[in-house]
Amino acid sequence: MATLKPLQISNHRKSTDLTHSLFRFPGKFHPPLVTHLLELHPDVKIIGDPMVGSGTVAVEVAAHNKPGLFSDIDPLACLLTRAKARPVDPCW
Repeated sequence: MATLKPLQISNHRKSTDLTHSLFRFPGKFHPPLVTHLLELHPDVKIIGDPMVGSGTVAVEVAAHNKPGLFSDIDPLACLLTRAKARPVDPCW
């Protein structure tokens, strides 16, 4: 079983620098709304999203350096979230 590690993408704080526009997904959260909710609750230790959709919450949670648990019944949603919320070394 793989060990879960926190994502580190804090050097990309502007929403336009993140991967929100990678895929247009119906019914996705607006990134500033997620950021606002995270800022309203700074003491929350872990954030969960049981219907991850296109990964907006996962990307914003990673950008805020908070741990999170994300799942979805849709394999496409899981793939999108893994692709969007996992940092990639720009030199690679």
